[in-house]
Amino acid sequence: MARFRVIISLIILLSLAACDGTSEQVAELPTRVILPSDTPTFTPTLTETPSATPTNTTIPPTNTATNTPTATPTLTNTVTPIPSATPVPPTNTATITPLPSATPQPTATPTPNNPQIFQFSTNLAPLNGTLSAPAGTGILLSWETSADIITIEQLNTQGTVEQVFSVTPTGQLPVTIPTTSGVQVIYRLIAQRGGLSATQNIPIVVQQVCSVAWFFGSQLALPQSGCPTSGSVSLVGKIQFFERGMMINLTLGGQNWIYGLIGTPATSGSYAAYVSGWDGVSTSTALCGTVPSGFFAPQDVFNWVFNNSQTLSINNYVWCDRSNALGWGVGNANTNVTYTVQYEANNVAFYISIPGYGTVRISGGASGTWQKVG
Repeated sequence: MARFRVIISLIILLSLAACDGTSEQVAELPTRVILPSDTPTFTPTLTETPSATPTNTTIPPTNTATNTPTATPTLTNTVTPIPSATPVPPTNTATITPLPSATPQPTATPTPNNPQIFQFSTNLAPLNGTLSAPAGTGILLSWETSADIITIEQLNTQGTVEQVFSVTPTGQLPVTIPTTSGVQVIYRLIAQRGGLSATQNIPIVVQQVCSVAWFFGSQLALPQSGCPTSGSVSLVGKIQFFERGMMINLTLGGQNWIYGLIGTPATSGSYAAYVSGWDGVSTSTALCGTVPSGFFAPQDVFNWVFNNSQTLSINNYVWCDRSNALGWGVGNANTNVTYTVQYEANNVAFYISIPGYGTVRISGGASGTWQKVG
């Protein structure tokens, strides 16, 4: 619109110029008639009026076109993070692999087909690791098995079956210790299934009912001892303890005996016995030498038997041999102790109560075995 007004203004100016009567202005009219058709001359005219130009430049929508491309990159960025979550499932599949480790358990399934004995016991309390009871005593047997056929057999000392009981796979059975089984009765549990069998034994020492009791308690007497023919006696003697046993001295059968009891473990072992030839005063160190620090030399009558070349211990080792005989003393000798002694029916083997130790059975004679019973 502004351009149109400028053009009109120019035409009016030209018309007024044509009406002028001067010859010089008429000669210039052809040049000015060409000016309206010459568009380039119009551009400088616009630059001289800057007040209209800023108003026109803000109107064109060229600035809005720049907002359109900025929306395109934002869409592409939001799509790309989604595939990054796909690696998560593979980590879960790896945790399933340890499960096959439990598969070896089914290998135990064949065993129930075999007969099994889970427990077979009695209400007797063991003494020194041995079950024993007087003849005629009632006891209770208990068991638990997995089998089809269950029997309990009663055997005598020779292993002969004296009685058979048919029982259930799990249960209890009261029985009486027989008087005809000798020194021992054995109860055998037999479990059978599919032609296979499992067995378990309970041996019980049968205590003799003696007219004369043992001084230490008949329940502790060894099966081979039988019954004593007389009561016990008290005897005064001597004792000294050593690294691997002890020596005792007392008069039996009118003779002054020295017994060297060698034991490993210290509840049983072998012994050697000598009739004392000591003069009551002499001492010697010829065989064993000087006692090591912290130990004691054999004293009194035991010094004589230790250092006498004619009284070597069992297997011809000297008494102070720490590997095969008694070793060295662990204390001083006690020269005034009281023993209790009781013989078996054969008057050879005997039980002796040793002060500070317990009751021991000695098999009898110049050499043999000994065993602690209480």
